Amino acid sequence: MNNVEPLSAVRVHSSASIKLPRLELGKFDGTIQGWRSFWDQYEATTHRNSQPSTIDKFKYRKGYLVGTAQDTISGLSSTESNYQIAIDLLEERFGRKDLASNDHMTRLLQLHAVDSAQNVGALRHLYDEVVNNVRSLEALGVKQEQYSALLRVAIDKRLPHELVLRYCQQNPEEADTHSTFSALLDFLKKEVRSRQEAIEIASVQSTVHKKLHDKARRTFSSHLYHHFRVGQRTVLFLEF
Repeated sequence: MNNVEPLSAVRVHSSASIKLPRLELGKFDGTIQGWRSFWDQYEATTHRNSQPSTIDKFKYRKGYLVGTAQDTISGLSSTESNYQIAIDLLEERFGRKDLASNDHMTRLLQLHAVDSAQNVGALRHLYDEVVNNVRSLEALGVKQEQYSALLRVAIDKRLPHELVLRYCQQNPEEADTHSTFSALLDFLKKEVRSRQEAIEIASVQSTVHKKLHDKARRTFSSHLYHHFRVGQRTVLFLEF
């Protein structure tokens, strides 16, 4: 067998012979949402790499499949003819756009509700989850117009009433239309950013206040000790 570098050490080759950082390929466990990321990395590091043989590529890929992904091609022997067959089987099982779209929509509709507007971490997590899944849907060719009205209602139910009320007050003319999804995301983004900045400012102010307080306390203690020592010497002198 030819001496071939392991997958984690395979470099991406470019026509300009530019050395790029080594890419670590994570294992794929058969989750719909993880397929595209896995395949993109595998394609860049190995599938398009002309150095390893087809059989070596097949063996490498098998080593990075676990769970249902591994089961999908477990019956195929590591031969050149089976290499493309394995790719087709994995793509058919995990790369279907309709399944990926359904998975992202399910994740959006099952987001955890945020009970308090003061819970900035939960608001940030909600916003990030929405944006990540929406972008994934866009990458799959699913337009926002196809689900924005439904998702707007779902997000409203997961936001604290205080924020929903504030959004409606700021956008009274849009509160009852179906074109407010992007506006709602922008509103949520600004809310999260403002609240995070307020927390950071309060934290800095608290730190500064504590340092000033500690410094003042040390200064006061030093003066008090000095006066005590001076008074003590005076008393000793008088007693003598």
